[in-house]
Order: sequence, then C-alpha cells, then structure tokens
Amino acid sequence: MKNCLSSSSFANLLFVNVQIGDVRATALFDTGAGMTVIAQSLLHRLRAAPEKEVLRAGNNNGVVRALQTAVIPNIRLGDVCMENCKVLVTDDADFALSDEHGRMFPAEMLLGWDVISRYRWSYSVKDKSLSVGLPEKTAEHLSPEIKQGPVVYPEYAGRRFRARVDTGHTGSILSASWYSRLPDIAYHETEIAGVGASQYKRLPYVRVLQLRFQNQTIYLQDVDICDRLYGQPTEIEALLGYDFLEGRDWLLEQAFRLLPWATWPGRFQSSDVKTAVQRNMKYMEEYIMKNSALVVIDLQNDITKNYREIIENVNEAIDWAVQKGLQVVYIRHNNLTDGARTFKPGTRGAELVPELKVVSDHIFTIRQTIAAVG
Repeated sequence: MKNCLSSSSFANLLFVNVQIGDVRATALFDTGAGMTVIAQSLLHRLRAAPEKEVLRAGNNNGVVRALQTAVIPNIRLGDVCMENCKVLVTDDADFALSDEHGRMFPAEMLLGWDVISRYRWSYSVKDKSLSVGLPEKTAEHLSPEIKQGPVVYPEYAGRRFRARVDTGHTGSILSASWYSRLPDIAYHETEIAGVGASQYKRLPYVRVLQLRFQNQTIYLQDVDICDRLYGQPTEIEALLGYDFLEGRDWLLEQAFRLLPWATWPGRFQSSDVKTAVQRNMKYMEEYIMKNSALVVIDLQNDITKNYREIIENVNEAIDWAVQKGLQVVYIRHNNLTDGARTFKPGTRGAELVPELKVVSDHIFTIRQTIAAVG
C-alpha cells in the first residue's frame, strides 16, 4: 500500500493526490459522493469532452442538478489504477469555496464512493499518511446497504443507530428522529456548504454529542439536526462527517474500522493527535462548565472552629468558578428543633462565616427539625 495523502489543507478534510494520464490533480476524499466529480477545467486539461448523457445529482442541501458525464482514461492512486472511469462534470465555480481564514478549496475533483469502495484504505495520524491498496473483496460484492456509502453502527446512551459516514462533510448531521432523545437542544445560524450550493439556515443543534463506537468514546461538537437527510433512506439516522474520524487511525475496506489507541506507536507525540485530544477536552470543558455550578455547603459560624484552615482554599475555588463563568451557590442549615443551640434561625451561629467570599445571591436555607433519639 502506498501513501497518496495530499499536503493540501482545508477545514478538517482529507485530500489525495491523483494522476490521470499525464495530469496531476488534487481530489477531496469524499465517501458521501456517490460518483466522482471533476471540474470543467480539469476535463479540459485532460483533453476530454463531456458525453451527451446527463445524470441528476444532489447534495446535502437537497439541491438537485443535471450534470454531464464524461469518461476519463484512468485514475491512478498510489500504486493502484482504475481504468475508463465515468465521472460527473461540474462548473469550476462549484469548487470556489473558501474557509473562515480565506483559504480557497484546494481540489478540482471529488473522489467519490464509486472509486473509494474499490480499494483498501489505511489512515495513520502519526505518519500523516493515507495508504491505498487492493481489497480482499471486489466492489461487485458490495452489500446493498453500503452501495451508496459506508455505514456504521455507533451507540448513543446505550442504543445503537445506523449512520452513514460522509468524509466530504466537515461536521456531522442528525435526522429529526433525534429530537426526542437529546436533553439540551439549542438553535443557531449555520452555513451548509457544498459543491454547487451554499446557504445559511437556522437549525437546532446539540453542543456536545457523546458516542461509543468500536470500544472508543467519540465527542462531536455542534451537531446540527435536520428535518431531512437528503438522498438517504429513513433508516439512516445520521450523516457522520470527518469530525467522527478526526484524530484517529482507521481502516476502510467497504466498512470503517477504528484502530485502538493502544496500537498507535508513540501516541500523543503527533501534533495532530494532541490537537484532536485537546479539542475534545476543550469541548467537554465548555459543556461541563455550562452545565455545572460550585456549591458551598454549611460554612456557618456554628459548624466548626477549624473552618479557618480551609477557608483560603474555598475562596480560591470561588475565584476560579467566577473566572470560568460558573454559578456559585451557597447552602446553609437552620435547626428548627425546640431548644436548639446551634444553627438556630436569626442567630449569628446560623450565618455564613465572615471570611467567606459571597459572590452571588444564590443562598439557600435548608430548615430541619432534629428529633430526639431514645
């Protein structure tokens, strides 16, 4: 197997080096594209002409267009070569995408599932390589389930669901069936971009989605929920973008298999792995902070004479919580028992200790009657 990974960079996507005859090109590695697509200018460089045949093709926005087809002599990837490939031809303007940093989309071709499914692929984070070789099974033996693209069965909250992996999409998308399953759904304006169309929509989304797949925990950030996954059967409940695979070693031979982290030589030495791990930790920290509070309990004058030994640490924790934007909540007890000597309402002993930093008005009192025993 030979590395064909391109050094081109755009968002978190993968690009491969392609040789077509004597012409070199860069292609997006796109398992979500049913057919390989090339730009009109690339077809011209190949000195080829489109055929009369026209096929209808759609994208994740639901935009369906009629595109001409062409047959190119071959597509060479590393040491493997596919002959007489039928491709779709689109306008160069469809590839004129830019990211948030103003960098232009580097490819003039989408390498689709019609080509990808014929080979065995191995991605290594540490080596920064995507190797391609001949598979054990030929594409003619594809099961009906994966003829449109690779299917995986991750788990959410202990329940398996069916999803398709779309490596041509930066982020993942959930179907409307998720509305009833997710506890915290918000709304945001987001751009749904793709070759041939780009538009902004106000969509529901979940900030962090925790999945289990092949004994690994995967955190996805800002996952949109769409009423419809265009071009997908109803049993497909999610389109998992490259964020599902990012920072992991994987194999693809008609189906994806994640390699265990323990098999990574020198793991955490690669800056890519560090970045992916740090990104996941950042997402989880933001999620935890958003849904957490610091609770200070029973630091009252009657609780103990030794509170001064810990009050400095408590106040440091309160300062940290304020800096992180956490709510700070104070809990105090009142003893309503007849003849009570401690924590009696209205007494100094029931008040919070004077050295304690009070930074919010979230002060709650628990009133209890302690029954005598005996």
